[in-house]
Amino acid sequence: MNPVLQFAAEQASSSGLGALGINLQGFLFQLITFVIVLLVLRKFVYQRLVDTLETRRKAVVDSLDNAKEAAAALEKSNEKAAELLKEARKEAADIVALAKKEANKVSEDVEARAAKKAEHLIEQAEARIHSDIAAARQGLQTEMVGLVIAATEKVIEQKLDAKQDTKLIKEALTETR
Repeated sequence: MNPVLQFAAEQASSSGLGALGINLQGFLFQLITFVIVLLVLRKFVYQRLVDTLETRRKAVVDSLDNAKEAAAALEKSNEKAAELLKEARKEAADIVALAKKEANKVSEDVEARAAKKAEHLIEQAEARIHSDIAAARQGLQTEMVGLVIAATEKVIEQKLDAKQDTKLIKEALTETR
């Protein structure tokens, strides 16, 4: 070996990189290998990797945009559903109010008809009572006339003719009233 190289090797091993335990030849070999691998990767892999990452980034951005749009559409749908529900509740309340109003009207009509019918039945009952009272009075009057005739006959012990009977009865009734 050349004494200069040997001296340089000794100096390098005792100070600088040699003091750190780094082999200069090995380091240079590894550095050249790294640069070659880097150039090969850059030439064949790097652009594909960047394209793939860019595609994924765009897909993620698009997904986020779609998610935002879906969230906005969901919010809009929820608002529309709430509005429709509000309208449906209002319509239901209107229908219930109308049904109550109609039920009250029907109830009032039924009550009015029932009152008219009851009044009519009362009038019929009163008319029947008046006619029964008149018939009873007529019957009592006829019976009283018969009793008066019978009593008069017993008192007089003779039978009068029909004209005289009627005349005496009328006179007796007039006096008793």
